[in-house]
Amino acid sequence: MALFDWGNRGKTLEQGRAEGRIEGRAEGLTEGRAEGLTEGRAEGLTEGLAEGRAEEREAWMDWLRKQDEAHARGEDFNEPSPAERAKESQVA
Repeated sequence: MALFDWGNRGKTLEQGRAEGRIEGRAEGLTEGRAEGLTEGRAEGLTEGLAEGRAEEREAWMDWLRKQDEAHARGEDFNEPSPAERAKESQVA
């Protein structure tokens, strides 16, 4: 026979405890999801910035290499720098 908890709107004590456990788990999941999303966004932003910097560094190294090669051959080098290309793409 289940004990009756008068302060729990006619539910048995076991039913109240079960509901409390379920609600607690649901709150924990919601908080965990929010925390996970925040951490995931921060990690994604960090990785994205690092990837963007690596791509920019690679573009500059490629441009400098081409410039050095052209000067070594005695040729003019008129290719716009990565910064100039970025400005042009923002205007267009």
